[in-house]
Amino acid sequence: MIHRTRCVVAVVAVALLSACTTQGDGPEVSEWTAPAWMAEQAQAKERFVPRLQACLDSKGWNVTVDESAGVLEPFSSEDEMLRASADIDACLVEQGIDPTRFTSGNSEADLRVMYSQDVDTYECLVAQAVDLEQKPISEEKYVELGLSGENASLSESWLPYLDPAILKMEETDVADLKRICPERWSFGSTS
Repeated sequence: MIHRTRCVVAVVAVALLSACTTQGDGPEVSEWTAPAWMAEQAQAKERFVPRLQACLDSKGWNVTVDESAGVLEPFSSEDEMLRASADIDACLVEQGIDPTRFTSGNSEADLRVMYSQDVDTYECLVAQAVDLEQKPISEEKYVELGLSGENASLSESWLPYLDPAILKMEETDVADLKRICPERWSFGSTS
């Protein structure tokens, strides 16, 4: 009799566990879809470097620029660096980019767009099964830190690619992730 009761209990337990696993306990996992800004940003970046390079070439510079409007070669003097910086700013203006926005700080509206894009990147990383250690801070905290003009401590600030889990990864793995889950680009994110 005891043997038979154990078998019935075991069958009922297996049936209950099967029912639990097929229904799921948590929210339904949906497939992640890249927001439009990611494709738009990729297209803008493709056009940006050749245009900036051509502009600097036309001003007589023999340097290589990157997607952050930086120059890969070292300058021979501070004067040369200042002249190049002025020419880069002029080339940015030709592309419809106001270079003063990088020194004047972001507006609240800019920061809200930036936050949304950073959350999109975070969600993409989660969809790629990256086990991130930090969750996004609140939008209000993000905006508050951005408007304060002070450098926030690492414990207060948040950016997806500064997550400790990402920082422990190999550079090639991070580069692969950035192709799938791009960071917002400073020249493509706001006004």
